Amino acid sequence: MVKKLKNGSWYLMSFILPITIVIIAYASNGIYWGSAHSILASGAFTQGANFLASFREVLHGKNSLWFNWQAGFGLNYLALYSYYLGGIVTPLVGLFSKNQISNAFYVITIFKIGLAGLSSFSYLKYQFKIKRYQQLLLAISYATMSFGLVNAEQIMWLDVLYILPLIVWGVDQWIEQQRWGLLFISWFLMLVTNFYIAFMVGLFIGIYYLMKLITLKVQQWWINIGQFIGIMLWSTISSGVIILPVILSLSRNKMPLSSMNGIFTDRSGLWDLPVKSMIGAYDGTKFGTTPYIYVGLIVLIYAVSYFFNRQIARCVRVGYAVLLLSLISGFYLQFFNLTWQGWHFPAMFLYRYSFLWSFVMMQLAAYELEVMVSRLEAKIGIILGSVMLVATVGSFNHYHFISIWNLVATLLFLIVEVLLIFSGLNKKVAIGSLVLVSILELTINAGLMFKGVATEWHYPSASLFNEPAKAIKEGLPKIRNDRLRRVENLDSISRDDGLRFNYGSANFFSSVTNRPFEQSLNQLGFRSTGSNLNMTYGNNTLVMDSILGIQTNLALQPVDKYGFQMATRSGKFYVSNNQNALKNGIVVEQKLAENKKLSKTDNLGNQNQLLSLVAHTSVTKRLFKSFPVQLTGLTGSTGQTAEAGLEFKNLENGNQSLKLSVTVPKNQQAYLSLFKMQGNISQISVYKGKQLIENYNPNLVGQYINLGSFKQRTNLNISIRLSGTGTAQFARPTLITLNEKIFQRQIELARKYQATNLKYGKRTIKGNITTNNDKQALLLTIPADPGWEAKINGKQVAVKTVDNLFTLVPLNSGKNQLTMKYVPTGLVIGAWLTILGLSSFIFVQIWRRYDNEDLDLG
Repeated sequence: MVKKLKNGSWYLMSFILPITIVIIAYASNGIYWGSAHSILASGAFTQGANFLASFREVLHGKNSLWFNWQAGFGLNYLALYSYYLGGIVTPLVGLFSKNQISNAFYVITIFKIGLAGLSSFSYLKYQFKIKRYQQLLLAISYATMSFGLVNAEQIMWLDVLYILPLIVWGVDQWIEQQRWGLLFISWFLMLVTNFYIAFMVGLFIGIYYLMKLITLKVQQWWINIGQFIGIMLWSTISSGVIILPVILSLSRNKMPLSSMNGIFTDRSGLWDLPVKSMIGAYDGTKFGTTPYIYVGLIVLIYAVSYFFNRQIARCVRVGYAVLLLSLISGFYLQFFNLTWQGWHFPAMFLYRYSFLWSFVMMQLAAYELEVMVSRLEAKIGIILGSVMLVATVGSFNHYHFISIWNLVATLLFLIVEVLLIFSGLNKKVAIGSLVLVSILELTINAGLMFKGVATEWHYPSASLFNEPAKAIKEGLPKIRNDRLRRVENLDSISRDDGLRFNYGSANFFSSVTNRPFEQSLNQLGFRSTGSNLNMTYGNNTLVMDSILGIQTNLALQPVDKYGFQMATRSGKFYVSNNQNALKNGIVVEQKLAENKKLSKTDNLGNQNQLLSLVAHTSVTKRLFKSFPVQLTGLTGSTGQTAEAGLEFKNLENGNQSLKLSVTVPKNQQAYLSLFKMQGNISQISVYKGKQLIENYNPNLVGQYINLGSFKQRTNLNISIRLSGTGTAQFARPTLITLNEKIFQRQIELARKYQATNLKYGKRTIKGNITTNNDKQALLLTIPADPGWEAKINGKQVAVKTVDNLFTLVPLNSGKNQLTMKYVPTGLVIGAWLTILGLSSFIFVQIWRRYDNEDLDLG
């Protein structure tokens, strides 16, 4: 009993100590449970917290795991879950209220880091014959590696830290003992947790397995390889419920592969490895950064010593050198860097596979400790300190993020640890001192990593996330549970607010998107370019408000749009309801809808065509009109007019501006079209007279700046201030007007064809529609997606699309009883694969047990 309690205490410490280190490090930066500043730095504020809030709704039965109405007007939620929300820890969010999402994020983060310590300790305990305190020290060093701390705001990447030791443990068991249960389960867990990180782990495991196979000189290796591949494929097939829908979703979205722009990675340098192994080495997570490989100095000393220890077979040392070289090649060479990351260059948070380096270093340290040679390790520690000194002094400030304090702290800890190692570590005092010194070192590094995040991204005020929440909730339109709610907040907290507050919105920021739909919306004036990770509502016209059924605008100042009437004030927000919002289902002519093709260059023409389609009229050229504007002033020494528009050279932040004069005819909704063709402009401020009417980033929102609705002919003076650097070019600004009378007439005609009684479930649509002929179809302003299935009067019908934009359901003449449901493509087949895979695994394990073999679960 005493022995069991003693063993249990080691496991408990491996879980608690990393958590304690991280709690102290966060607290030193003002982050703790209920703190004034939240943990939600960087993408955690926009994406992570909102996605967790939406998953909470799934856990409480309010939303579906397969589909979500709030993500970009409707999204395959299973795909989003498979990247952002997988793992065994995420369901903890169900224990928190929406107002406690920041605290939930904090708890889930530290819990995952604690699990990393626990799983790595378990791996070390069973695979290495070293002392318990050594296993513990290596485990907490691994769990608090810089990679995990720096990327903590990308909470979905932390799961790999506790899964990877289990997978490698499974590989070792397979090679050494022909036991495969742990390998099967851990690889299955990795795949269903995060398919993206699983790709990197799979590549690593393949290299690792071959290295072990060769260095251990496994007999009948060809049979071993075949069986290993079979186990991995079996486990992969068993994850089909997640992986198959993900593969089909990725193939539909067709993300372009990145191309190389050189041989070497950006800003890679000769001394990257020693410098980034120093305490507090933080060079950012945006652009031109180097890999985060710090995993504790004690691990570094033992890992490097491994390669100089002659008691370890040379072929084994060479094998691990090749394994590390495969990672180093990615750090320095673009080809291998791209290969590790699936041939997609990350926009930020580079070298996303560098956690593999930290794991291998921990593993090497454990091997070295099995045949420990104190004098060798002490010498290596001295050499490492010398190399770091040379790297810092001799790099000629290439590593600008390293200060004298980083160097001094690193050298001091190295000296103390080397002295303790040299002492032989035979006395409890020396052992205790080494553990405490190492924990102090890891805590200091963790605090500096979080300080770096705070400097680069800032930990936002908790009130910034929570304070507007009540006003937003109270300002949302009150609707029945079986109706869609579509709202746009012109002054939103973040671009993914809809997921948190349960309303559909054009604003959506995610690595998982419905790319064909977002590409089509970009052709309709919403901003979504490149890889379409961002889609934004800002700076578009009333036509899209009506077609998409945007019911309400929230804003910090009155909304000046035709047809929008102020309903109330909710906190700081003006709440304006759209009198011309159409229902999300409209009967249209099927052939016209199917043959509709959006122009790639004419946003307003596309809007006009869609409006005429739902209004059952011919396209009118009088809906939109374009007028030239008079350029009355151009301040700053570098601005000039050109045939193509306006050109700016040597931009000075905030010191470049232009003034325009426009005349708006009566009964018009007016827009200023300001299109940035190229250049580095980060902010544009637009004033109507002295009133600031728009302050936006042109890289994120559209080009049609709302000037207001005008009942009389009006002269306006517009001034525009630009913030940016370098050069920029704009198309010539123009005044765009929307004829309010023609627009209203089109809306009234479209209302006659609305399907008014559609009921929307979590992933279903039901309703009755009556038509005059069989040449009509129901146009649903929800994203086109092959996951939609439809029945009319109980019979299956093929769901069609309007140029990959909206969903189209053919109708019969007369009464049509519509039933639709969303099932992610591949889910049914994937679920059967999972059932067959897991049930066969369980059957084989039980059969082996009753065949007088141990249940092979590792």
